Amino acid sequence: MAKILSVNKVCAKYHKRMVLQQVSIDVNKGEIVAIVGPNGAGKSTLLKVISGELQAISGSIEMKGKNIARKSQSRRALMGIGYLRQSNNIFPSLTVKENLELANLVNRNNVQNDRTQRVIELFPDLRVLWKRQAALLSGGEHQMLAIAMVLMNESPDLLLLLDEPSSRLAPGMVDRLLAAVKNAREQLSASVLIVEHHVRAALSISDRVYLLKAGSVCLAEDSKSLDAKRIGHVFMGLANSSANK
Repeated sequence: MAKILSVNKVCAKYHKRMVLQQVSIDVNKGEIVAIVGPNGAGKSTLLKVISGELQAISGSIEMKGKNIARKSQSRRALMGIGYLRQSNNIFPSLTVKENLELANLVNRNNVQNDRTQRVIELFPDLRVLWKRQAALLSGGEHQMLAIAMVLMNESPDLLLLLDEPSSRLAPGMVDRLLAAVKNAREQLSASVLIVEHHVRAALSISDRVYLLKAGSVCLAEDSKSLDAKRIGHVFMGLANSSANK
């Protein structure tokens, strides 16, 4: 299977603190790969580095075999990297329609094109909310719109970087949102790298999972071979190990 993303021995600082230390991960085309780990493990920082929002201090980041470590965030977006931040990921003063129009403008497309319709099929609730101001959306509706905006990128090699899309959502909405992410892989040929704190949900939709602890990868396995209980044991083992140092 061809690799769409290869991160090799990346180190990065955030607010002058070393956060990522020799991190290496891969995403194959068409895969959903989950990143899990305790708070402060470096999960969000890793997505910032891949998207170009934060520059790595060493290591390489390759997309489709090309090193993009020194390319701008806008250039990476044009290459097909769609990045969903944890916050500030929609324009609250605009309507749902206007937010999607703006996403299309960035991609130099027409808002009435086929891509819009295909994205709305993944989030049919947005059709009903078409004229509603984004500031009035519920938490789940907000995240649906944010992911829909990222999916407007029509690159044939679209790579979604999703930073805790289900954070602070009710369990039923978490299931709906992650099901839509899985459908995006099937219907829009997207590859996905998702940071999730709902471990069971992440395992249920992903092909592979990486566990980060203190800025390093400490576990990398197929999702089917893992369960949340085992990951919990790994968490506890790491915590106990740190406490005994």
